[in-house]
Amino acid sequence: MTDIGDALKQMRDLLVPGDRLRLVESTPHWCNAIIWLQWRHRTFAREEIHALVKDVGFEIESADAFPSGAPSRTSRGIVAQRI
Repeated sequence: MTDIGDALKQMRDLLVPGDRLRLVESTPHWCNAIIWLQWRHRTFAREEIHALVKDVGFEIESADAFPSGAPSRTSRGIVAQRI
């Protein structure tokens, strides 16, 4: 996906109000450079991804770090409800 806002809008349009979206987002960390070499993904600061999710019509219910392992350093989970 080249435009995260458009991608989030498309996901929103697949849901009815009250449905939930579960996202795993990459966070800034040096080891994401290794992942980037294969997938060419990008990372998001917490405030940035929260603003994008809210701007397209979701309310964030929870945002949690993973408790252990590599995901605890490279990712966060978000649960957002379509408004």
